[in-house]
Amino acid sequence: MSLHEGIIAARLTDLTEGSGQEPLAVVAGRAVVPVPPAGVVTVAAVPAAQHHISRFTPPQTMTNQAAERAFPVTSARETAGSTLGAEPAQPVFTRYWLHGKGPAPAGNLPVAVHLSPDRITLAAPQPGAGGPGEPAALRLTVAGGPVAAAGEATLDVPPGLMLTGPDGTPPGPLRYALADRGYARWDLSVRALPDTGPGRYFVAARIGDNLGQVLEDAALITIGEPPGPVPGQPRAEFVAAMEADRQARAAEAEVELLPAGLKLAPGECGTLSVRLTNRTAGVIRGESQLVSPFGSWAQARPWTCGFTADPGQTVVLGYAVTVPAGARPGTHWWALAKVMYFGRVQYTGCAEIRVTGSPG
Repeated sequence: MSLHEGIIAARLTDLTEGSGQEPLAVVAGRAVVPVPPAGVVTVAAVPAAQHHISRFTPPQTMTNQAAERAFPVTSARETAGSTLGAEPAQPVFTRYWLHGKGPAPAGNLPVAVHLSPDRITLAAPQPGAGGPGEPAALRLTVAGGPVAAAGEATLDVPPGLMLTGPDGTPPGPLRYALADRGYARWDLSVRALPDTGPGRYFVAARIGDNLGQVLEDAALITIGEPPGPVPGQPRAEFVAAMEADRQARAAEAEVELLPAGLKLAPGECGTLSVRLTNRTAGVIRGESQLVSPFGSWAQARPWTCGFTADPGQTVVLGYAVTVPAGARPGTHWWALAKVMYFGRVQYTGCAEIRVTGSPG
């Protein structure tokens, strides 16, 4: 195994990077990795480039001072620093596995933020009540890994909702200073304000990481909807609630890939566009990836686009598709868009890209 900068040390590990197995042999900057038949191995490697060494040094061998140098603390408001190796779409959703994207985002989330529960059903305030509706509990948690972390969590509360602390007042600065493997939590309450209409809203919490990224989690707040499925319900009620929730989730956003087909001559460039309309009562943030067969990935740029859509807003995301000058006429492939936001995933229909005869 080799890296562009070369390798100075390597060892076998596992997905948690916690095992301390024997180091691997390194010859001429390349690690010699034994792989058993039909096996998979995970390797922790130290690149030769000095600026990478601190980021890949096993955490258990680092002092607190070294950790502070390797993982400088930033808050969610300090995102203008280095973006080397950061995810192209920001903010980064911390429950990334719900988006089915594969491995953890850049930096492996050394500190993460979460809101729980991830769904709350509120009753709409009674007309003329003169005050907010009944509260529901919402917990904010920031958890760290094997190195200390500090920063401040910020909340994004949509119009129509009110968030308060245990004393009934708006929560003050949500600062945290975590020891290694430490966490901080805040118990909050969410209410619907008078005259808040029915719909689906999202409360979001954000922090920063050492790459200058913004990390975000969100909880769905529904008003005027029946609760989602609850374990222990009679089967018929559970199935009905699950289907109603599926339909409501599918209606949160409309996505479409346009045009249905592109005909391009060798060397020509065209555009595929994703039209996304937000049908929820709050802002949604996420990203859209263009998916196509292996071998066609280099023909479309960018590979992912971040987006923010206000309630009722339609946003258009564009992908440039370039056919190589030496492409054979008659070659064709498909492409579709995978749209992800706040733990949801939607796919568009497929578009066909077909190579026609020589231009002009």
